[in-house]
Amino acid sequence: MDKLEILKSLGEKFDLPIFYQDIWFESFDPDSWDLVLSGEVNDPKAVWPFMKKKKMGFTKITQAWLNPYGGPWLFYPKGQKDYARMSFEKKVIDELYGALPKHDAIACNLYPSLQNHLPFKWLGFEQTTQYTYLLDLKLTEEELREGLNGNIRREINKATRNEIDIVESDELEDLHRLKILDYEQKGMPIGYSFEDFEKRFRPILITGKAKVLYALQDGKRVSGILLLWDKHQAYYLVGATDPNTKGNGIFSFLLFQAILEAQKHVDTFNFEGSVIEAIEKFFRSFGSRQQPYHVLSKYQNKKLKALDQLRKGQ
Repeated sequence: MDKLEILKSLGEKFDLPIFYQDIWFESFDPDSWDLVLSGEVNDPKAVWPFMKKKKMGFTKITQAWLNPYGGPWLFYPKGQKDYARMSFEKKVIDELYGALPKHDAIACNLYPSLQNHLPFKWLGFEQTTQYTYLLDLKLTEEELREGLNGNIRREINKATRNEIDIVESDELEDLHRLKILDYEQKGMPIGYSFEDFEKRFRPILITGKAKVLYALQDGKRVSGILLLWDKHQAYYLVGATDPNTKGNGIFSFLLFQAILEAQKHVDTFNFEGSVIEAIEKFFRSFGSRQQPYHVLSKYQNKKLKALDQLRKGQ
């Protein structure tokens, strides 16, 4: 059984997040990723799919671009008490880490449900805490609106008065165009081509686990969102707005419509969070709650660590 078949089999038997499913990896070159498994496919304890990146003679184990979470996914035995659960986590994480191929560095953002990072600390990982924001979609639409901060409610009302239209689409090109405009305003390269973007997410759109929403102003697509979901959560994965239309409430209106769309599929909306203060405040303004998750890294090569710190300006 090859690695895609392993993920497919696990996904059919268990509620894996989309970032651990075969559909998430099938667009990649088979040599660019791999996985390690604890237990058997029919009786798994944990799985860790990962990307393999080689640059300047160094090998990194990491997660894919536009992939918010990675690291191990654990299949807990039913009815475990806390002591047994933590012992189980340490045992399978040790086993998975020991099975990884030789590497110079490793990095991943743990899925928020895995809050115990001590087994990684004991393996020599460095840890920082970041935050995403989660919104309870079991609320009614009226309750969701009541939970909005006043400025977000005003922006949504402004966009409504201006007769902004929201349309669903399976077309990604305009979203990529808007993302380029967004990055250009920040003076940053986007880092991936439209061809790669299309290749990556077209299969997921076809499965019905994703949707693109656009906001139209005078018939022109001026804002877009790529929404993904699994049986756990819906994820705001990519969003962008034409910089010339900012300040008129369009993106707030679009994001709230994406939340209402997600409500049709799952009980939780994941904003993905941000360390940028203005974005963090924006996500929090939708009535969401803060959820910590662990960012892990470990370097086997001091030279590579120094180069990465220099690149990041640390």
